[in-house]
Amino acid sequence: MWSIVRQYQNNKIILSLVGIQWMILLMYIFLTTHQDMCLQRRINIKDSTEYINLTENTKKIQTGSFNTNKYTELTQKISRLEKSQSETIKNPAIGANAKDGETRGRFINETKPQICVVSLGLGIGNRIFQFAGIFGITNGTILPTFSKTATTLMDTFNITLPDKSMSSKCEKQVKEKYCCVYDKTFTQANLENLSIRPYFQTWRYFQHMESKLRSALKFHEKILQTARMNLKKLGLNKTDTMVNIHIRRGDMQFYGKYGFKVAPMSYINHSMEYFKKKYPTAKFIVYSNDMVWCKAKLAGNERLVFAENNSVAVDLAMASLGTHTIMTVGTFGWWLAWFTGGETVYYKDWPIPNSPLAKSVKHEDYFHPNWKGMI
Repeated sequence: MWSIVRQYQNNKIILSLVGIQWMILLMYIFLTTHQDMCLQRRINIKDSTEYINLTENTKKIQTGSFNTNKYTELTQKISRLEKSQSETIKNPAIGANAKDGETRGRFINETKPQICVVSLGLGIGNRIFQFAGIFGITNGTILPTFSKTATTLMDTFNITLPDKSMSSKCEKQVKEKYCCVYDKTFTQANLENLSIRPYFQTWRYFQHMESKLRSALKFHEKILQTARMNLKKLGLNKTDTMVNIHIRRGDMQFYGKYGFKVAPMSYINHSMEYFKKKYPTAKFIVYSNDMVWCKAKLAGNERLVFAENNSVAVDLAMASLGTHTIMTVGTFGWWLAWFTGGETVYYKDWPIPNSPLAKSVKHEDYFHPNWKGMI
């Protein structure tokens, strides 16, 4: 009888100890999970993007996957993140060459005002103008919120744009009167939390922020690697004087009634001769949306090669590694020249005089003042 009682008491003690152990385990899980949730909440308050780059080798800290093993490491780094916050707000697009501890391509969306861009189905050249225009108008403190995600920009450059869902903050819509004329009435105060269908195709919007804009628009390293490899395959290297020739044709041939036109072969020959005389060892690289036409007109020149079968991002990156530019028409060619730097020659007999487009373009606003116009 007593043995049964003692066994019952022993079993009760064992069960109590097991229960206590389970309670301790559950308390540990709760506390560590709460720590992770608090840390994650601090990160989310600081940043609304999917990840934060904290080191040069782009080590990613996922905002949805913290665990107790990472807690110590993350708490050491969180102070650095918070320290860099004030600089990020001043210049939210620190370039791809940021040092360890600086954030790259991240923006604060929760409390900041928005400037919403109503998508027009435009190519990358137009998109960069929209980005650059708002970047300049707001001194780099606000980045455009596109009504349709502008993945082309993020796929090309090391930037993160506000999610399109943020466009719900923008209600009233304003219009740009002319595509290629500087309008000083567009200010940050006049555009905050508004929607706009902009072109912003003038260097004047961002001239005071040009160096910071170049830091913001850094190509992804993989794109640059492909660009370098392609140039090498074409027999070119960084010591060559490389003159980019961008020849835009395609759709530009079919909208003459609006004022669009393509540059004639006489202009291309004239501008090539200009660079040959000035740089006797120069080599030419052709970028175009009509390579059949280009090869028919330019084949046989031993100092000329064709950049074919690349994405627009790779073409842009290849050109940026060049030295000078011959541009014809179109915004892609405009930015190709801007990224290249050096000397630029443009086709000045554009658009067609007295056309609808001509009424919306002011040459001194559209073409950079350091570029040279030719016909």
